Amino acid sequence: MSPSSPSFSICICTYKRPNGLARLLKAVVAQFIDARDEIIVVNDGSPSAQYAEIADNYSGIVRFIQHETNRGIAQARNTAANAATHDYVIFIDDDCLPSDWWLDWISARLETNPEIDILAGDTYPLEPDSGPTFMSRMQGHFGFIPGCFNSDGNILFPTANVAIRRSLLLDLGGFGFPGQFHGAGEDTEFASRANAHGARIVIEQATNVGHDTGEPFFGLCRRYWRYGFANGAMLLLTTSPPSHTYLRTYRYLRLPQQWRYFKRLQLRRGQNFHGNRLEKWLAVNMATFVRVLYEAGAITGYRSTRSRILR
Repeated sequence: MSPSSPSFSICICTYKRPNGLARLLKAVVAQFIDARDEIIVVNDGSPSAQYAEIADNYSGIVRFIQHETNRGIAQARNTAANAATHDYVIFIDDDCLPSDWWLDWISARLETNPEIDILAGDTYPLEPDSGPTFMSRMQGHFGFIPGCFNSDGNILFPTANVAIRRSLLLDLGGFGFPGQFHGAGEDTEFASRANAHGARIVIEQATNVGHDTGEPFFGLCRRYWRYGFANGAMLLLTTSPPSHTYLRTYRYLRLPQQWRYFKRLQLRRGQNFHGNRLEKWLAVNMATFVRVLYEAGAITGYRSTRSRILR
């Protein structure tokens, strides 16, 4: 790395995924060759002997910070950002796996284009080590993993894989927004604020990372309901992304209407789903259910936040 290259604080926030953290650290440490950089792990209140073992294995290489209780992903990211000391804070999640050239490519792109404030990498479905399962295929095929997208000139990105200029991150006040929605949506809200601030944001496909699939169905349902709740609540903020405006329309629809609408969308998307007719039928209906739950969460988030504001 040349002296003009930016320095990095690689930040990993982890909760109840010691195996994922161990896999990720093995991949990241292998790419970690510059003494100016640092790796920070924030354990957000996971009481596990496996975490202590991982900390011992990487003592002197990785800086570990322990939250005594679970504070939520927004606060865990803020803890990592406040502990960081270098030019860019790189967030990658403990259920992701980078390629062998991931860090080199980030470094090369930011050295070549120092004007970039945020370099957002996307994700692709990562099959379980034991091989594909029905749930992993369903999640991958219907896109139930975080991703970047450009909506009306606003680039929204997940913090599963992103490099953010540390000075910008601190100037914008880090992550989190009114309403105590600490378990989801913090990255979308921050991305929207960064766009409004005029940050120079670039989506870099070459830095994509694999994202675990195969999450149990009810866990997937809970996660997307939380996403919907946070994004519905965000409608009441001045920093709500323009792409969320459609939620104002769907909140007036009854759930059976939403089911019919999203079922048609998922039927078209599910035509190429690999499997027999029963598996296709099941995948389409499960995907529809998750999507409707997201909308139900958005309705709840909007109404409960609005009622709290009007009190």
